[in-house]
Amino acid sequence: MDPNRFESITKLFASRRLSRRRVVAEAATGLAAGTATVAGLHMTTAAQEATPLPNADHGPAMLFVQSFESGSIVPKAGEAGRYTMTLDRGLGETIYFSDRPDRIVGSTSTAAFLNGLGFLDDNPPNAAILTHNPDGASTLAVVELFNPIYDEETATLAYDVSVL
Repeated sequence: MDPNRFESITKLFASRRLSRRRVVAEAATGLAAGTATVAGLHMTTAAQEATPLPNADHGPAMLFVQSFESGSIVPKAGEAGRYTMTLDRGLGETIYFSDRPDRIVGSTSTAAFLNGLGFLDDNPPNAAILTHNPDGASTLAVVELFNPIYDEETATLAYDVSVL
């Protein structure tokens, strides 16, 4: 991902600061403590162990949450090591936030987020997926995200993914 493009997105988000109460109200629909369900598997986020140092050149580090009711992951035909992850019935919003000292929070439409972030093959964004299987075991996968395709009408988002 181009650092300059990410910086411009960060500045855009920073200019849209929202109160915590407003973010909770906007995010309450379907978002519960950063969880989502994909392919019938429960996925949650985990906190990092330390607060990152701010980067004066590029602004605060931003994290993003996209929530969907269901989804699937299947091998991508003709491309070894690539999969297509399809997420269905999303909120239509992408939540963003930063850690200390800025604590920027807010949301933007998923379409605007995808158009602004950039998904370059030589430096794609990463995502963490934690699944809880029916037998109680957990599986963690960190993937690279490529080629997002979003259908606003059905709130369906598809990414090509590669496991790191």
